[in-house]
Amino acid sequence: MNKEGIEKMKKRFPLRRLAALLLSVMLMALTACGDKPDTGNTDTPVPPETDNSLESKVIPWGEQGSIIQQAVDSKSMIICFMSGEDLVIKSDAETAFAEDKWGDSALIAFPNGQTMLIDAGMQDYAELLVMNLKAMGITKLDYVVASHRHNDHVGAMTSQHGPLYQLEIGQIYSTGILNSSASNPAAIEGAANKLHIPNDYLAKGDTLDIGDVHIEILWPLPGQVKTSTSSTEDCNNGSLVMRFDYGDTSALFTGDLYKSGEIQMIRELGGDVAKLDVDVLKVPHHGRQTSSSSDLIDAVSPKVAMATGAIIMEPTIYAQYAKRGAAVYLDVYDGYVKVTMDGTNVSVECSRDRGTIEVYEKFDKAFNIVH
Repeated sequence: MNKEGIEKMKKRFPLRRLAALLLSVMLMALTACGDKPDTGNTDTPVPPETDNSLESKVIPWGEQGSIIQQAVDSKSMIICFMSGEDLVIKSDAETAFAEDKWGDSALIAFPNGQTMLIDAGMQDYAELLVMNLKAMGITKLDYVVASHRHNDHVGAMTSQHGPLYQLEIGQIYSTGILNSSASNPAAIEGAANKLHIPNDYLAKGDTLDIGDVHIEILWPLPGQVKTSTSSTEDCNNGSLVMRFDYGDTSALFTGDLYKSGEIQMIRELGGDVAKLDVDVLKVPHHGRQTSSSSDLIDAVSPKVAMATGAIIMEPTIYAQYAKRGAAVYLDVYDGYVKVTMDGTNVSVECSRDRGTIEVYEKFDKAFNIVH
């Protein structure tokens, strides 16, 4: 594009949108090259039309009894990715997240009977989140973790209708990194003080042991904890990255890390980069193109890659995971997703049959991926 063309585009688009547009053009040009299977039409598919009532969205994983008892009886670590199953949330247009999405939330039931909630989704998701927790027999959360302080991760957490106020809470963990442009920077601390819940901060090098499950914090660096940033990217790059090990099975939660944060984390890990190699990955930043660098996917090489938040994954990102042997799950198509790690094997159940989505299925077939 020549200088005159760029000037015309500047008049039509704000700089941020122009940068995003140019980046998309560059990505399309890059992905047109290389050794890839013929994908035909790679247009991003649209989400399915579903009932938007809360009652239709209640999670099914409590139908076999309390999720806690299921974990104890099966001697398994059970992860319930539970970010809304197509519930359309109309965000406040004045926030930084004025779009139809619900964010991240996952419940973990440990083999020793304890529980952990990682993130909680948008504020308007609070009522359904608590409904789902109770449907699985949860009346107490031993641990609540905020990966970072963006409203699509902590909005429901600190809502009056959310888990901090509606359930018994044993402990809150976060990085303490504030991002005042996106959400109330002290909402978690305020709730913790008001409700007398212990509130602590985690950083690289910290560890937790919950029964036989070992948790190691791989990011952010200790010097970042309890700092403040006005940048969305910097806040996302301060996301907690948590590795869970149970027997021979493992999982990695990555919050909303951008590619720049992924590369920095890999560089800081140095000789310990193998710690990123796990069976189950919570895909960073909802599967968006901002994230999932080739370096990260190579280092993690997951068997299961879970993208949450009602953000439709670009086919090029999906292909990169499939190419490396990962079965990719998308909550907008697969619904609630239950991952069971028994210390030896990993199994996956979905609340919905996604049917045939040709643009994704061709990658699964090309790389022999079985869901």
